Amino acid sequence: MSQLSLDNLRRAPSGELYRLYLIIGKMLDDPQRTLQVRQSLRLGTTVGYVADDPFGAARQGRVVELRATQDVIEDLNSRQRWALRYAAIVPDGSYPEA
Repeated sequence: MSQLSLDNLRRAPSGELYRLYLIIGKMLDDPQRTLQVRQSLRLGTTVGYVADDPFGAARQGRVVELRATQDVIEDLNSRQRWALRYAAIVPDGSYPEA
């Protein structure tokens, strides 16, 4: 697969974008990936997480519930709770720039 950039993605046909969406979804739902993140989490742990803005900085939250495929995070600033895929969690706080 060639190097992806936002400009390339904007010019890509919808069918190719959908194919990429399906591939990424399968990768994010990989049980090994989920287990790897889940094993590092404990209730009450403060973590970074990727919110609904893909270009924004990671937010900080506290783990309040661990589910089979998602966890529930309480945002430290707003106190809102979010059920997120484990792939959205940045357990060690290292968050690559978007």
